[in-house]
Amino acid sequence: VLKGTQILARCSVMLAGLLLVQDALGFMWKQPHGKQGACRSKSSVHGPAGSYETWSEQTEEGCRARCGASLQCVAYEWGQMGKITRCELHSSSVSHSQPVPGYTC
Repeated sequence: VLKGTQILARCSVMLAGLLLVQDALGFMWKQPHGKQGACRSKSSVHGPAGSYETWSEQTEEGCRARCGASLQCVAYEWGQMGKITRCELHSSSVSHSQPVPGYTC
């Protein structure tokens, strides 16, 4: 989910098919093209997944909070397969998401 600008009111809105959600830190978040899946970059020296750090976060909210607290994070990807969870904090731009069951960009 892409990190947007910081604003003051807590809300979630549907705008042109994009779900925008504001977290407690005041950041607006949106999914690329309004679709769930793995984060992808159009052109990146780091490959189609871009540049990111991997963390073990039990919840998507924990992953979102970790990204919100990072100055380098521009998007996060969280996924769960069975009991295994994965949180990626992306520092390079994300252009779209690739459909992957159980993952959110």
